[in-house]
Amino acid sequence: MKSIVLENKTLQIAISPENGAIVGLKSLLTGWDIFNRPALGLSFRMLLPLSEELRNNSILGENQPIDRIRVSKAHNVVDVTWDGLVSERGGVHDVHVQARIEVKEKSIEFSLDVENRSPFVVENVYFPYLGDVMSPPGGVALKTFHYHYATALETGIRPQFRNLRGYFGSDYPVQFPEATMDAGSPMVPYTLLRNDNEGLFLGLAEDTTELVAWGAELRPGFGSSIDSLVPEQNVISGHNVGIRLAAVHIPFIESGTRRMLPRVAMESYVGGWQVGVDIHKISLGSQRNRP
Repeated sequence: MKSIVLENKTLQIAISPENGAIVGLKSLLTGWDIFNRPALGLSFRMLLPLSEELRNNSILGENQPIDRIRVSKAHNVVDVTWDGLVSERGGVHDVHVQARIEVKEKSIEFSLDVENRSPFVVENVYFPYLGDVMSPPGGVALKTFHYHYATALETGIRPQFRNLRGYFGSDYPVQFPEATMDAGSPMVPYTLLRNDNEGLFLGLAEDTTELVAWGAELRPGFGSSIDSLVPEQNVISGHNVGIRLAAVHIPFIESGTRRMLPRVAMESYVGGWQVGVDIHKISLGSQRNRP
């Protein structure tokens, strides 16, 4: 089935009409294929623990057939609805999800409405969720960039992927900010995926005090763990290689409640990190009143 393609001044996005997954993302400013492997497309991911003994129970959006999809090319909006979800270890759950992908003049905004009618708690939600992120043409190094206690922190993602978590409690090399004070919003309301010449802004599109973290994950693992190298090939030992990137919401949605998660925006840019930071300043600056 043909993908749904929308674009604005900076980005082109492709969405699967079968499961709502993002199957393509391209910078129209430079031609950078940020994500161009449709087979690795992802829509969302949830953690729905069933008990203290069975906490690792995920709901994988790419495995959920959609119930309804509405596309408005005139308004550059895609609405996707799932009525009931199937988890990896707990069967069918009465959890309802409505996702909206809205293409603005320069940015793409992602919003998610979750109604939890199950007896369990939705602890975290990955959305938006990219199945892989690639370096711009030429194989230049790719880094993440975010605020860190009165300065900034850059972490390599390609060709070396720096693992920021211990080997225990994590199935794959992952990147989340190490310090508590910069684990996510409101202290760190955005991250940049960048090199010296261009980048992708991923950050909040609204002012909120809710915790949203910015995470990356290398699957299935290192090509060479001695120097943390990402595998050069797309498949290793029968497993697809990909660096996943997501906004990770920590909403703890109780049984019988409904939550609209904070809106998240993506926007590509050309230039140094200052240009990426300016996207945040311009987009959220107008929403804040000076003291």
